Amino acid sequence: MPHPISDPTSPRPNPWPGLDVLQQRTFPEVAAVLRSQHDAILRAWTEAVASTIPAARNLKDEELEDHVPVILHRLADALASASPDETLKLAEVSPLQGITRFRQNYDVQAVMTEDRLLRKVVIEHTEVALGRPLILPEHLALNMGLDLMLQASIVAFVNRQNERLREAAETEVRYLSFLSHDMNNHLSSVSLWLNILRQRLADAPHALEDVEAVDHAQRAIQSTVAGMRRLLESERLRKTTPEVKRTPVNLHLLVLSSCRLFKAEADAKGMSLVVEIPPETVAETDPDLVNLVVQNLLGNAVKFSQSGTVRVTGGLTPDGWKVSVSDEGPGIASEHLGYIFEAFRRGDMHGQSGVGLGLAVASRAANLLGAELTVESKLGAGSTFRIAFPTTPGTK
Repeated sequence: MPHPISDPTSPRPNPWPGLDVLQQRTFPEVAAVLRSQHDAILRAWTEAVASTIPAARNLKDEELEDHVPVILHRLADALASASPDETLKLAEVSPLQGITRFRQNYDVQAVMTEDRLLRKVVIEHTEVALGRPLILPEHLALNMGLDLMLQASIVAFVNRQNERLREAAETEVRYLSFLSHDMNNHLSSVSLWLNILRQRLADAPHALEDVEAVDHAQRAIQSTVAGMRRLLESERLRKTTPEVKRTPVNLHLLVLSSCRLFKAEADAKGMSLVVEIPPETVAETDPDLVNLVVQNLLGNAVKFSQSGTVRVTGGLTPDGWKVSVSDEGPGIASEHLGYIFEAFRRGDMHGQSGVGLGLAVASRAANLLGAELTVESKLGAGSTFRIAFPTTPGTK
């Protein structure tokens, strides 16, 4: 494919607005001094940096100077010319300092400190060589050039930090996923053998206590698997940003499918799961994220309730789609409502185990959907969680 031919006379786009003072007039005297004082400035600056910043003390002079000599040349060129191209050349070379400092294990504070030292040394040497203080336009132009260098360097440094953090987060999530998958496989095998053992014990006389022990072990396995699933979901949502893939979703069928996951647990407690969402209810949303919200809310409702009904309602309102999950459980104390959506923050667990991740996962998934997750609760009367997500194009 042929490349478009650019007009060499057209102005280059300026990604660093606000530098008009460097482009409206020239400062040849200041530029000449910068060039003549170049070596002296570098010596004074490297000495100041080496004595101030611990990370710089083990660097050789050429490692410490790095791209600063080139940056000083570009700064002088930008001061000597009113052409925007010279300012852009300064902007293009300045990030190299931040990239190098990242590789040299600086922290962002050290990068800012050495650039402040450079500003001090440059201004001092310039005024001494001029034999006078800088006048206001000179002062503004020189400081704007130095600010451009600092900003570009810091942006590049932080971008590299973010890339490393993102890579580390993705690696950790992959490891957790592998660990969870491996543990689930082993626990599923153990659970299968426990089922076989229970069937044999059920027909044996005087084995009631053994059957209860097997049932307890099965519940422990289910709790561990659920905990690993929630931990993985929490870490995936916290450390990565899944792409939201909106598609027409039948909310009635989605909620029915989620309820099936908790039917056995609800039946064991004599509880009912009721879905009151019209069968034709279709929303334009991400089914995976909605599943995360609904499943974690249903899981909590069944887990902490000992009887009664868990009711899921939903439909279209003038403000958008709403889905509510209500239970008749013990409720949540008002002093705990302020942090129940935070990971690893738990209120009264009412004798149940857990690490406090279910509601955090639901909240993060709701945020990704652009939805709002709220709760109303009263001790002894149950809780109602509501998910309100705005109507989007294509929502019916």
